[in-house]
Amino acid sequence: MEYVKGKTLKDYLRENGALEPLTAVHIMTQLAEGVLYAHQNNIIHRDLKTQNIMITDEQVVKITDFGIALSSNEADITQTNTIMGSVHYLAPELARGNLATERSDIYALGIILYELLTRDVRFKGEGAVNIALQHLEADMPSIKLVNEELPNSLDNIISRCTCKLPSDRYRTVEELLTDLKSALANERVDEPLLSESLKEEDLQINCIG
Repeated sequence: MEYVKGKTLKDYLRENGALEPLTAVHIMTQLAEGVLYAHQNNIIHRDLKTQNIMITDEQVVKITDFGIALSSNEADITQTNTIMGSVHYLAPELARGNLATERSDIYALGIILYELLTRDVRFKGEGAVNIALQHLEADMPSIKLVNEELPNSLDNIISRCTCKLPSDRYRTVEELLTDLKSALANERVDEPLLSESLKEEDLQINCIG
């Protein structure tokens, strides 16, 4: 087994606080590339979290703990009606006991990006069931509520990763990577917020109804 001289990403955040966008994108790009490689080999991690990610002094990222990883080519009988993975990063479909897909990992990546930029996970509470319900029902807030100087593009990436319906998320990690690599371009940092667009659409639907 490879020896990784470094610390968990969770400990890195405890020591350094919320990360600058450039550092966060650098880490997330490596993380997404690792997850993409797993997906290309038909492996869904199912337990992505900052505690399972190592970072070296040179900011090289390593994904660990594939203990509950699932082959996407196999039926997952053991997961039915069982919450898999760490509840703070749990995709809504997993909270319902449904099967994990690549988009379940994408949801966790969105939660991790939120954590890198704010130093905190969005959904917290007393007990796993309470937190799982928040993933099912509560809106994902904008990172700009924590720091209004953060780029709109990163807020939009988080919003798309953490949509309640898997079909509304990025279809693949490759799509996410494309967005990450251009997120800090001048023409993107102030792009319209996806969260505001969705609220306007919901308002129009309610008015029509």
